[in-house]
This record gives sequence, structure tokens and C-alpha cells, in this order.
Amino acid sequence: MVRRWAAAGLTVATLACSPVLDWREVRLEGLQAMLPCKPDHGERTVQLGTLEVRMQMSGCEAGGALYAISHVRVQGADQAIAAQAAWRSAALANIQASVVQSQTIKLGKPSTAIVVPPGEQSLPTDSALDLLSAQGTQPDGKPVQARLVWIAAGDHLYHVAVYGPKLDNERLETLFIDLRLQ
Repeated sequence: MVRRWAAAGLTVATLACSPVLDWREVRLEGLQAMLPCKPDHGERTVQLGTLEVRMQMSGCEAGGALYAISHVRVQGADQAIAAQAAWRSAALANIQASVVQSQTIKLGKPSTAIVVPPGEQSLPTDSALDLLSAQGTQPDGKPVQARLVWIAAGDHLYHVAVYGPKLDNERLETLFIDLRLQ
């Protein structure tokens, strides 16, 4: 009996010490990102404006939030601009966004040198991304917050996002600052 209680206590202690966010490197069609959990992967055909494209996705849930990266391939800069605008509209419509704010974020931690392995291309640390912060409502009526970024690189368009009831900016730093192109 004592052994069972000891084993149960050890299990509870181990779970209590387990990190909520277990950051790991994820690659999706040329984009390297850090996600806080082991992602599921999927792909499907979607309509972005007038374009029908194949979308690849990787995502997971951790700490009460959904973290996701997605990729589509388009033909040229004009299609990338149109697809990004349609994707942005669809993402905001899906959460019935009522408040949307845009801010510029710099890549790379100023106090940390980013080491890029051979064959990879870091997004320049002095470059900036347009981060959208949105508040809206899920289909079940619950409030949701989102942080959304799109990156265009040649024929590739990427979307990096996190959704949750209450998002902590400190937790999001690793997701958005450590993005790299291969």
C-alpha cells in the first residue's frame, strides 16, 4: 500500500515538474521554427482568394494555446501578395476578429548571436515582420486571442500563428523571433 502511494506521489511530482512548453525545432518546406510541443502534420487544398493551393500545416497545443505553421506555394510575387491578403482576411474572419492591431517585431534576440548551420538562411536579425494581434470569438462563443505573421520568400508563403484564450507575450517570443529559412 505504501509503495502505491509512493509511486503515485512520484508520478504527481514528475508531472508537476514537467514543463508546459517543450520547445523543439520544426521544419516545414524551407521554414524552420520552434514549436513548444510535438506537432501533428497535415495537408489539404484550400482557396485563398482566386487561388486554389495545397497547404501544408504543422501544429500542436501546449499551455492552453494552439501553435501552428503553414505553407503554400504560389507562382510569383503577385500571387504571393494576393494569397497573403486572402489568407489574412480568412484568418481574421475565422476568429470573428473584433480588435486587430499591427506591430513590427525584430527578429533575433539582440543579446544573442544566432548561429545558422551551413545550407540555411536566417531571416536577417535586422529584418522585421508585421505581427498582427487579434481578439475575437471562437465558433463556440468563447473569446480567443491570436498572434499572426506571414512571410513571403520567393514562391513560398508561410503563416506562423498562435491562438488561445489569453496569450502571454513572453511565451511567444521564441516562436516568432527564431524563424529561419533554409
